[in-house]
Amino acid sequence: MNITEKEYEQALAKIEELLSLVKEDTLPDDPNAKELVVFSEIAEAYEAICFPVESPSSAQS
Repeated sequence: MNITEKEYEQALAKIEELLSLVKEDTLPDDPNAKELVVFSEIAEAYEAICFPVESPSSAQS
């Protein structure tokens, strides 16, 4: 998935908007919940490429 910084920022803005609409009791098939999953996956994919988190080495443990 090739995601630009602009698309990432748009996804974050949409996530913030959707978080006020999707609550703990929101059903998984709710359109807002589905959209939240999609935009979260976009943000997660971008962050995995641009901000990788390395596993701690045995020396750091």
